[in-house]
Amino acid sequence: MMGYKEDISINKYSLDFELQRQSNLVDTYGISLALNEYRRDKVKDRLDVLKAELFIDIKMNFDDYGFDKSPTDTLTKATVDTQEGVIRLKQKYRGYVHRVSAWKASNIALAHKRDSLKGLYHLFNSGYWGDPKIPIEHQEKYDKSQSENYNDSIQDDKLMQKRRRIKNG
Repeated sequence: MMGYKEDISINKYSLDFELQRQSNLVDTYGISLALNEYRRDKVKDRLDVLKAELFIDIKMNFDDYGFDKSPTDTLTKATVDTQEGVIRLKQKYRGYVHRVSAWKASNIALAHKRDSLKGLYHLFNSGYWGDPKIPIEHQEKYDKSQSENYNDSIQDDKLMQKRRRIKNG
């Protein structure tokens, strides 16, 4: 893996190399996405456990948190959210959410690259970048003669004349 910009760009003059490395890139970026999703979920689980433990602790030991009596659930949840450990885990969780979004976008970009590679491959096979085989003057002359031959054959064919009249209304 080079860098993201290099990974998603295509060199149309080395399609063989691009096609060969495409599957490796999808694999690498897919594994990174899965790993970051796992880490995000693990931090979220730790955050949920910490919040539950703090909720119970505040309810049981409310005087340690500056309350005269057991606080309401809403006040307890607000107090839990202000605890340093919860704030730190929330920041870590947000970081993983951002990373997962970025890796998902990378996988979408690689899917677009795959589709572009298919199109470029078909263009290459059709000779799109090849030099013209027939000089343009000769090609135009040939096309004109073919058109005249076609029109002459239609004039001779009664069935085609009938179809043209029906089609043209």
